[in-house]
Amino acid sequence: MIRPAALVVFGAMEDRRRILVHAFAILTLAFALGLVAGPLGQQGHAHARLWLGAHITGITIGTLLIGVGLVRPHLHLGAMASRVFFLAAVGGNWVGMLVLGIYASAIGAGTPIVTPNLPPPHGVHAAVIVSALVVVTVTTFVMCGLALWGLRKSAAGGSLSPSA
Repeated sequence: MIRPAALVVFGAMEDRRRILVHAFAILTLAFALGLVAGPLGQQGHAHARLWLGAHITGITIGTLLIGVGLVRPHLHLGAMASRVFFLAAVGGNWVGMLVLGIYASAIGAGTPIVTPNLPPPHGVHAAVIVSALVVVTVTTFVMCGLALWGLRKSAAGGSLSPSA
């Protein structure tokens, strides 16, 4: 019987490769956003700071995912925890990039500190942005919690804590 691709359990090395692919895809998108932010800034466009923020956010997210991908083989997680870790790391960061980076910049949804001349988002736009903030916050805590849990013991069975 052939199992659907969504149900196939990948090993840590395959997860590492898949996370790194997503990391470099996000970095490529972030660098492309830099090509948008530069000309908008030179023209004095009202959304220029938002696009610059999306560019920097993408670079930060991509760099974080590179670190997550490189540490993945060292995490001792079960099958379900591995799936949750992957989805939290990749899914949460794509939501952050696409919604909080690109969508928020496109609609001009900035904070008063970053863009004091733009009005705050209302209605559906505000709901989408707040929902994305919740998703990104929860998935980031889940990813970090699972990483800490997966690092609790070394491959030899000993604790990684300095007191052990």
